[in-house]
Amino acid sequence: MTEANRVEGPPLKQRDRLFVAIPIAIMLAVAAMQIVRAKAGVLAPDKGGAFGMFATVDQLPNRFIRLVVIDPAGLERPAPPRPEYQLDDYVYATLANPSDDRLAHIGRRVAEVYRDRGVNLSAVRVEVWRVSFDPATRTLERRPMKSLTVEHAT
Repeated sequence: MTEANRVEGPPLKQRDRLFVAIPIAIMLAVAAMQIVRAKAGVLAPDKGGAFGMFATVDQLPNRFIRLVVIDPAGLERPAPPRPEYQLDDYVYATLANPSDDRLAHIGRRVAEVYRDRGVNLSAVRVEVWRVSFDPATRTLERRPMKSLTVEHAT
């Protein structure tokens, strides 16, 4: 710092330092809460999980869950969403933050429904996909976010 840029004056009093420190502490606390809620909670990028500083197509309506049931022979087929899975409360949290625990819960629930129907299967794969913008082709593309295969013993 040069002498021309230096501000002369009496040193800050403790009370004045507090007035400077309090807003900084509040902003740091808000930022920390955003990070914690985005990582562990249901705070998606479009709801402030990315601090809202950039435009994104990564919003919850542009995410979806794909279910694949795998029979003992290894044949894979899509499993359509059904009300009897009783996952409505769980889907939003899973789309916002697809953790292994959440995917495993969904896979176990789908396997239970199939077992109750008498369908023999060996596993359920739960995939979370999102729509993202590809700047090279300038198109929207579906891309997998996370996938988990839940083995099921019949």
